[in-house]
Amino acid sequence: MITIANFEKYRKGDFYQFMVNVLEIVTTDRATTMAITAQRAALDAQVQLFADAYTPVIGSELTPQLAALDTQRDDALVGLKSVLEGYLKHFEPAKRDAAFSLLDLMNGYGDQIYKLRYQLETATVSNLLNDWQSSHSAAITTLGIADWVQYLSEVNLEFNQFYLGRTQQIAGIESGALDALRVSTLDAYRLLKSHIEAHGLLTPSALNTQVQQEISSLASQYNDAVNRYTSNEETGDDTEL
Repeated sequence: MITIANFEKYRKGDFYQFMVNVLEIVTTDRATTMAITAQRAALDAQVQLFADAYTPVIGSELTPQLAALDTQRDDALVGLKSVLEGYLKHFEPAKRDAAFSLLDLMNGYGDQIYKLRYQLETATVSNLLNDWQSSHSAAITTLGIADWVQYLSEVNLEFNQFYLGRTQQIAGIESGALDALRVSTLDAYRLLKSHIEAHGLLTPSALNTQVQQEISSLASQYNDAVNRYTSNEETGDDTEL
């Protein structure tokens, strides 16, 4: 029997890639040999329909800009933290104290802000900057990092604007279209799976056993991967993808 894939936990990207991988395992030649050509063709057609609806989401022209802005923001966060940590050893007490107050606030938001999910990082950076600028503006001036703080603020704001634009693009796809295609694609996969398993019982062969093992291994790998990222919802990328 083929290992059950935990599809309810799969993101859209996971689901799509899993189906693509299944088709790569059950090649047309293998399908012919195993007498499951019609079932493979049905899944192939559904996967193509899903891809046609899903590609505009993952292919959004905003995606590379989002990634670039996120990298800039992360670099600014890591750089600022390194500078503040360096000032903790400064020979001037005023600068040591200024660095400590700013770093203490930053650490209060977590050790790795740059690893938070996109919008959680956006909100965290925004709150941190508000705290710094409203209560510790003198410390920022003392350390001469006002331009760096301003840069982080601008990048964070620009990232949020692009993120919202991308969200609007995704929302522009016909409501429920991907969900409906996911259901029909899953039905096609289950039909293919049931035929493979039935042939394995009625007309066992080395090829059938190998295909079942390969799909089972694939399902186990995906299940393990999604279990890891769903157990830590504050890290990673966009859950909708």
